[in-house]
Amino acid sequence: MSVTEFDPDNWMTSLHRALEEYVRNEIDEYVQAAGNPVGLQVYEIVFDFPDSAEIAKESELPKTIIHFAVDDVDNIRLGFGNNFTNSVEEDRVEPASDLIRYHEGNGHVVNFDVGVWASDQSGGSTARLIVYQMLYKLFGTQLGKEKLRESIDVEIQRFNGGRFIIDKINDVRVFRIIDCEMVARVYSRTIGDPLVIVDQEAVVDDNLEIDSTTVN
Repeated sequence: MSVTEFDPDNWMTSLHRALEEYVRNEIDEYVQAAGNPVGLQVYEIVFDFPDSAEIAKESELPKTIIHFAVDDVDNIRLGFGNNFTNSVEEDRVEPASDLIRYHEGNGHVVNFDVGVWASDQSGGSTARLIVYQMLYKLFGTQLGKEKLRESIDVEIQRFNGGRFIIDKINDVRVFRIIDCEMVARVYSRTIGDPLVIVDQEAVVDDNLEIDSTTVN
């Protein structure tokens, strides 16, 4: 199964896309492996906080909603002093020259708020328990963390928390999980524009003469 991998050149957008695709595929496989062929027909994966107005319109919640919303980002400068390096590339326009291009690396710790919304129609408290168990397998176990890292090159630092409450939307009971977090760490790469052009070979002028009487 091919999945979208994390791209350090587009770290925020690719983190979202890679995680969303990975979670969808894994939950679908988890449900079907448990003997339920419906897979994602009973779950809705949302990589944002659910719109309360939309939930109010569909308060019966035919599917259990699992949401991931970015709650906090910690951008980490790597190393001491200048956190960039340079590389030399061939200039395709001027083959006799090289280009020096600078590369900067940074770390990013992204905290996701994770929530679950289930109704009596979508399975109630049992659906909520099953989802938490699935999420822990994906993000809380070492096996799950290693599988995710090898699949999309994203490191999960921790999966913690979770309060189980019963809410009401339009007088319909909603079984929720709140105060749950998943923390991912990734690294970004910023490539600068070419700054310096260096001649590869010195030019020798055979007609150049040096007057020895002027040399002390």
